[in-house]
Parts: sequence; C-alpha cells; structure tokens
Amino acid sequence: MYNTLILYKLICYLSVILSVFVMHKHIFLSLILTAILIPETITSQNVIKGCVTDAASKSPVEFASIGILNKDIGTVADFDGCFSLNISQVESNDSIRFSSIGFESKTFLVKEIIFTENYTVQLVPKSKLLNEVIVLPQKYQYKVLGNNYKGKKIVAGFKDNLKGSECGILINPGKKTILGKLICNVAACTYDSIFYRINVYKETGVGQFNNILDEPVYFSKAMNKKIRSLEIDLTRHNIEVSGKTLITIEHVKDMGEGYIMFSSDTKGADTFSRKASEGKWVQAKINVGFSVGLFVEE
Repeated sequence: MYNTLILYKLICYLSVILSVFVMHKHIFLSLILTAILIPETITSQNVIKGCVTDAASKSPVEFASIGILNKDIGTVADFDGCFSLNISQVESNDSIRFSSIGFESKTFLVKEIIFTENYTVQLVPKSKLLNEVIVLPQKYQYKVLGNNYKGKKIVAGFKDNLKGSECGILINPGKKTILGKLICNVAACTYDSIFYRINVYKETGVGQFNNILDEPVYFSKAMNKKIRSLEIDLTRHNIEVSGKTLITIEHVKDMGEGYIMFSSDTKGADTFSRKASEGKWVQAKINVGFSVGLFVEE
C-alpha cells in the first residue's frame, strides 16, 4: 500500500533513469539496479508510527499493545494511544497485531501498512455485559499460592525499559476462586516510581495463554530502597479463576533508564515471561518471588 510520498519518489526515479538512458546508455543497467534496491532499503529501515483509537468514541486507546506475532518485536502505545515500532528485522509477510483489553484485536500483514505514515488503527469495543457482583461465600479459606522468596542471592525481573515485556507465575487453584492480591517480593529497584499493568491469563495449551480480563488493571507506586514487597489489591476487580492461571505484571510505560528485580529461586511455582507484546511465552529457568492470595470456598 503506497502513499503519495512513495509514489512521488518512484516517479522521480523513473524520470532520472529515462533522462540518463538517453545521454548514457552504458550506465542504464546500473541505474536500474539502484532503483530496484531503493524501495527495499526504505522498507528495511522503516519504523511504523501511528495511533490506536476507539472506533466508537474516537478517543485514544491508552497503552494498547502492538506486536509482531510470535516474535520478540513489539511495544505498547503511550497514554495518548501513540506508538513507534522499529520493524527493520521484520519480514513483509509477518503479521502485526493491535490489541487492548476490552477491544477486538486487529491483525495485518506488515506489507499492508509499511508505507503508511502515521498509521491509525481503530479498535472496536467488545460488547460489555453488566459486571456480575461476586459475593464471597459464607465459608471460605484464604489461601496463598506461589513463591514467597526473599533476599538478593538469586534475582530476576525487568532489567531493561522494554515496553510490552512481562513476567509472572503459573498457579493452579483447582476449583473456582476469587483473586485477592498479588504480592511481589522486590530485591532491588532503581526507579523513583513504577507503573505496571496486571494481566490474568487462562492456560489454553502448553505455553499458550488467553487474557481473561474485561478491563485493564494498573498498578503504580512511589519507590525507595526500603521497599521490599509490592501488594496489589485485586478484590475490587472481581476476578474469578479456576484451573491453571498465569498472573503477570507488564512493563507498559516508558520509565526511563533503570531496573526492578525480584527475589527468585530455582524451585517453586513456574515462571513464564516474554520480551514483547505478542511474543512467544518462555518458561524461565528461575522462578520469581510472586505469590497470590485467593479466596477459596470450603
């Protein structure tokens, strides 16, 4: 899909070739090769830029996810729905997906949008039903699953400011359960403040997960060197889960240079991570110190 700028450039190239052909036939072949290679160079150096908006309200979709399917190439839009993604390592037939919790996702081939400047993607909101009020049973057991590791001997976490990267633990509460809180044991953090998205996935296959949330859940906190635990209250979101469930935190905001690391160990509940939106999930060799409080009916 060529835009006006690209068509103009092609016309210029053809004009130059025809002019030189008349004057210097012996260099005609060389110019043809150059003209053929120029569009490929433009493609290989391209950066897709644009905005993600709500198709109904036309308002920006904040922190929308943009990623190349099954590759560690992706990003997250900013608060205004704007994004920039370097696709120099992407094939023209690769698929790029735009998604956000509460919206229908859209997928295109890279070659369909590569030459479009300031690309705008409109996501259609999913049909929303009235949220069911979940009432805690009269008799329930508060249970904690996961890894309660503390200390700094083994650590894992976000060492780079990569939007779209995320990690979390896989738990299996068995029967239906209501999420209470997510606890993350911090080993080290150089940020003055943090901002993350909490995601809850249902396992649909080995290393495959589907987000079950109807609305995004965000967490922010001012940080200092004394903070060793993050407690994220999930009760007000009425999140009901059962079976194998992956609960993660996702790096969605540009927080500048820095890192946050969590206490970890080689045993315990499995940890899964990925480097970018729509990237492949990978089971980590060490497991982060995340644990989840649950309300389980007796």
